[in-house]
Amino acid sequence: MSYIRSIQEEEEEYKEEEKEEEKEKEYNEEEEEKEEDDMYNDAPFEPISPDCKKLVLEVKRTLYNSIIFGPDLQSEEAQSNKLLLKYLKKMMKLYEICEIIENDTVTEEEIQKQLMTFPMKTRNIISQLINWITIFFRKNQYVDTIPYIDYLDIHFRKHPLLQK
Repeated sequence: MSYIRSIQEEEEEYKEEEKEEEKEKEYNEEEEEKEEDDMYNDAPFEPISPDCKKLVLEVKRTLYNSIIFGPDLQSEEAQSNKLLLKYLKKMMKLYEICEIIENDTVTEEEIQKQLMTFPMKTRNIISQLINWITIFFRKNQYVDTIPYIDYLDIHFRKHPLLQK
């Protein structure tokens, strides 16, 4: 009889241990879900400033018009793809400037030196954009600048010909 009782007690202990393990497993799953929720913060980013959008599009239009429509349209130069390649390189250069401004690894003299590589007609509007970006990146936290650098990446590097 005592042998049967000990088997029953062992079975009860085993069942209790299983229940505890199951509770612990549920607790761990809940904790993992909380951690995952924290990792992927669903809080939306602030929308891109209309001023920034306007400047970006104005820079693209001005640079495009200056480079692509700069030479006489009947000239051989105007008919070649070299102008388009030049425009694309300038857009990439502009993105690189914005990226180093975001990382705060550039001096004002270096920016001015880079600005001199752009056509004269475009320097004023590019300078306005660079000033806006510099001020924005310096006064905001990195997480707040992510949508802006993505926006610049999309417009200057990934889709430089898109004019809207």
